[in-house]
Amino acid sequence: MFGKIHRFLILTFITALFFLPSTVWGISNLMMDLAVERIEKAGPPKLIGKDVIFTYSSKEPMRFVGARFEHENYKVLHTYDRNRNGVFVLIYPVPENLTKFKYRIVADGIWMADPNNPDVEYNDVGTVFSVYAVQKLPEFSIVNPEIGKNGKAVFYLRTSSGHSLTISGDFNNWDPFIDRFKEIKPGLYKVTIKALPGRHYYHFLLDGKKLIDPYNLDIRQDYEDFAVSSFFMPR
Repeated sequence: MFGKIHRFLILTFITALFFLPSTVWGISNLMMDLAVERIEKAGPPKLIGKDVIFTYSSKEPMRFVGARFEHENYKVLHTYDRNRNGVFVLIYPVPENLTKFKYRIVADGIWMADPNNPDVEYNDVGTVFSVYAVQKLPEFSIVNPEIGKNGKAVFYLRTSSGHSLTISGDFNNWDPFIDRFKEIKPGLYKVTIKALPGRHYYHFLLDGKKLIDPYNLDIRQDYEDFAVSSFFMPR
């Protein structure tokens, strides 16, 4: 009897989660994962805690869905994951001080505005972009990097537990293995690196997949014209 009640309460919470105001915050990674798996149809972007949830679905068979954002100069292609109901879902942490997402999505090679988001803007040549305004920014405790003494910089990342996470940059010759994050709390990772004075470029590697630092809006381009995160180490 207890098991049935327990399952009912969990399902009730998950269902209610997507009807709560977008300013709700502080849900666990487990609850987020369960909620994402139970999305049955695509809808407009929604702020859940400190993440925006983007969704896409199609009546036609679909193999790949991705998105590019203006605040990343459209250089980073973010891949949607498909849940068990066939809905493509992208969970994107809201960067510090960002109040509006402007983006386009790609579905099996076709670029378009988000068909589930009615808010759009047009550029000078008539290209349509989707926009999503963050009505109330969640509270943040992470702003990367934390610059310390003697050339030290501390980086954090909040995600689910059990991942392999490293930082690769010019300060470690872009080595993808040497500077590993430690999971200091469930879902919270930390790494400390040393860098010489001057500007530096880097990205994270989450389970081997390149990730632009979501807590640093200073995004530049490397010598191969790829997007990288950047910071300046003072003397």
